[in-house]
Amino acid sequence: MNMDSQHWDAIRDFGAVAIALTAIATVAAAIIKWGVIKPLKNYIDHATIQLKPNHGSHLADAINRTDTRVDEIATGQTQLLNIMLEHLRTHGVTPPPLAIKPPTQ
Repeated sequence: MNMDSQHWDAIRDFGAVAIALTAIATVAAAIIKWGVIKPLKNYIDHATIQLKPNHGSHLADAINRTDTRVDEIATGQTQLLNIMLEHLRTHGVTPPPLAIKPPTQ
């Protein structure tokens, strides 16, 4: 066997190893993508779907509606408190000190 033949054999062997490693890496990447990443993404999407508003029945929508309603109730209570205090003052009654300070509007 001459030197030229050994040189080409080494190049051929190197190419075969490179092709084999590329094939193994490709299969490993596919297994990781479809066996690990895809199921993990689906799990996270399923777990967090309720946290994204959908203009309907998701948890985030319910929280937004509740928050809005609490603000409306607080505004109404403040208005009612102001009416009661004004009524007491018009009849010469000094209202007792409030345990909490009414919010300003």
